[in-house]
Amino acid sequence: MLNARIREDKLKLHGKSSIGARVLRLEGRVHHTNAMEFTNELSLRTLCLAAKEALIIDFSELTSISSAGLRGLLTLKRDLDAAGKHYVFVGLSHEMELIFRVTRFDCLFPIASDIDTASRMISGDLKNQRGTTTLH
Repeated sequence: MLNARIREDKLKLHGKSSIGARVLRLEGRVHHTNAMEFTNELSLRTLCLAAKEALIIDFSELTSISSAGLRGLLTLKRDLDAAGKHYVFVGLSHEMELIFRVTRFDCLFPIASDIDTASRMISGDLKNQRGTTTLH
């Protein structure tokens, strides 16, 4: 039985040009018995991203994640980086922030406090890619 669910929303980001982002909202718990299914689901949704679509992953309703789930996030990072996709994690609870700090995942993944901040980060990344602005 899968204890973690992934809900999906579309988000329009507006900068100089309009870009789209897919928001994945993680819910529940990721542990050793469902981590493979969780990883496969994330990979499948990553494959479905449109050419210029960015990804925002919302952790606000994810209550726990095991080392197997963290390994799935590393797989996700590899896939997104290989595809040249922009992505940001948002909504980490205090417990999730601690896990990310201890495992140094906070150094591997871009993290924002909320979706608006993530949108600005992604917009800024895309502008930087075109050389029109810099992030501070």
